[in-house]
Amino acid sequence: MNPAGLLQASLELDPRGGGIYERVCDRTWWGHDAMFGGYVEALMLRAMVDELADPAMVPQSISAHFLRPFSDGLFRCEVTVERRGRTMANLSVRAYSAGKLSGLAIANFGLRRSVLEFFDQSPPPEMTPPGEDEQPSDRTFVPTHDHYDFYPRIGTFERGQGISRVGGWLRQRHPGPVDAYLMFVLSDVWMPAAYHRWTVSAPAVSVDITTHFRAVFPRLDLDPAAPLFVELTTTGSFGGFVDEDVAIWSATGELLSQSRQMRFIHAPSTPSP
Repeated sequence: MNPAGLLQASLELDPRGGGIYERVCDRTWWGHDAMFGGYVEALMLRAMVDELADPAMVPQSISAHFLRPFSDGLFRCEVTVERRGRTMANLSVRAYSAGKLSGLAIANFGLRRSVLEFFDQSPPPEMTPPGEDEQPSDRTFVPTHDHYDFYPRIGTFERGQGISRVGGWLRQRHPGPVDAYLMFVLSDVWMPAAYHRWTVSAPAVSVDITTHFRAVFPRLDLDPAAPLFVELTTTGSFGGFVDEDVAIWSATGELLSQSRQMRFIHAPSTPSP
């Protein structure tokens, strides 16, 4: 195993020049009949980080839109540095799968500064981390789930519970750094909150995801083998789409990232958009 961890080893890209990056992807990070959305997001960010090539400029936020499913095989992205200033930079990505434009993303990078800081939000759920004798859930739904141990604390993995808030602890089975790429995967890997409201099986796939990084990554002070707490909430399902908000916390109660996504609901016998 690469000492950087499974995820980080799966993000290595081949630069082709002119802002173009490629990788041949297998099904290590597979979701609902397509590449896992959180992994695709991580690939797009990795391409932007490589193109910017400025460690002092760290990612602040990224918004990604998925136009069509990403298949295994050749992943290609075209990165543009839209603006590079003294304290901020803005980059965009056009990502291709099977030769077709499949995703778009735009991200903000910046120098972190201590200016008028405050934190006015509810504290994280008071949930006890898993002990040495606690066994993770044996419920898995897509191949990507095999890379993590799940310890439910709010709700379970059963449908039709009538709740809109779920979550628990996640632990890497192939530990790598606690970084921005990991935040993407963890914010998209838990069973969607809406599934706990529905009594029927209907996949809800990502249409767009916006992520805000509250910490500066990578967090070398956090043990890669330690669990992180993921909390998901959904407001409602309207017109075939359902929203989802995700917060990720460290075991010490530090807010690491926040994200919001919209999911497209696949009804039985309904084709993809």
